[in-house]
Amino acid sequence: MRRSVVGVFVLLLALVSCSKPQPVAPSTIVLLVRHAEKASDAEDSPLTEAGAGRGQALVRVAEGAGVSAIYSTQFRRNRDTAQPISDRLKLAVTELPIPDLQNPGDYGKTLARTLLEKHAGQTVLVVGHSNTVPLVLEALTGQPAPVDHAEYSDLFIVTVPPSGAARLIKAQYGAGGAKQRAESQARAVVNRGRGVASFEGVKARGKEEVGCSLRARLRLGCCGGWARRSRTSG
Repeated sequence: MRRSVVGVFVLLLALVSCSKPQPVAPSTIVLLVRHAEKASDAEDSPLTEAGAGRGQALVRVAEGAGVSAIYSTQFRRNRDTAQPISDRLKLAVTELPIPDLQNPGDYGKTLARTLLEKHAGQTVLVVGHSNTVPLVLEALTGQPAPVDHAEYSDLFIVTVPPSGAARLIKAQYGAGGAKQRAESQARAVVNRGRGVASFEGVKARGKEEVGCSLRARLRLGCCGGWARRSRTSG
């Protein structure tokens, strides 16, 4: 009788333990940006003043996202873009050199594999180039993702769950990019022709304020279409 009671008790414990919800492994989140505005087409060009400002804007975007690792290529424009957030978070920038920027080859797959193996469940910031960011995005999501070579304000947020398909959100951060400036100029011309006061400044400021908050962008679900243009990589 005693043995049967003990057996029932053990069985009940097993059932209770099986009914408890198992902890879910966290997703890996990768924030990808192109380096900020560069001063020239020199191989190791520094940033412009606008580029330095964009680096500061990246701090405001990423510091609340829980970034625990930062990756960059060996080029000065990338390191300078990443340095402000590195200083703020007291995180060293990990350089993953690219042998040939014009022909990156499997660089995107290599970096994506490194991120998922070494930083599973973490949030990582990657500062790349106009021709390496698409490669990393495709390696993480399985889908092609062209990047506008004239744009510096794009922010790509990839969420990779432990199982299932990765999710991609395209947002913008910092001051308006080339496409936004062109659209604003076009609207200004039309408005002047109609005798309507320009309102682009207010809209641009509003976009910049929203762009300073990654959480606000995620909340609003801001994501635009892909812009396509061929140009020398940078």
